[in-house]
Amino acid sequence: MLNVFRFGYWGWGRDPSRLVQMVEGFEAEAGFDPPLWVDIRHSRNVRAPGFNGNTFGEMRGQDRYVW
Repeated sequence: MLNVFRFGYWGWGRDPSRLVQMVEGFEAEAGFDPPLWVDIRHSRNVRAPGFNGNTFGEMRGQDRYVW
């Protein structure tokens, strides 16, 4: 079964690693593999440093992030 969760980056923009740690921790506790992060934004030019451009994608790697 595929589950899709959506979130905004408000409040996570300066430190998205905390968001990733929390989500991936929950997934691991439930016995799941690390998630695939799918970015559906039209533009990645934002003020939040952790999500500006390809910053988040570089943090997760090409095998775990799709824009």
